[in-house]
Amino acid sequence: MVERLIKTIKHGITIFCATPKNIDCWDEQLAKVMFGYRCGIQASTKFSPFMIMTGRTPCLRADNYMHSLIVVIDDNVDVEVVTTQFLQKMKLIASIHENVLLNVEQAQKKNKKKPMLLKKASKLLRV
Repeated sequence: MVERLIKTIKHGITIFCATPKNIDCWDEQLAKVMFGYRCGIQASTKFSPFMIMTGRTPCLRADNYMHSLIVVIDDNVDVEVVTTQFLQKMKLIASIHENVLLNVEQAQKKNKKKPMLLKKASKLLRV
């Protein structure tokens, strides 16, 4: 799995550094590459690493801009509502983790090599 991650990171850096102005600043592009990797759905888990860790999809700049346009009329915070939302989020994350474990087990079974069976020799060698 680590080898695949490194290959993906190298490919991403290569794409970002394809222009002459970015060729010497590959380390500045690494954060973008890693963000892309963390937001991508993994084949073995069926979830993105970001979703597994936070229980939500990432917020992009465009999302933040759209949320800033929403006007909040009531400033009163209901502690019970916030607590209920927090507990729902924790249950969601626990459910995601359970699904990840099942998906990883299935992927491991799928990729696991079958042990080689030794065939019996039809003739015995005599010394």
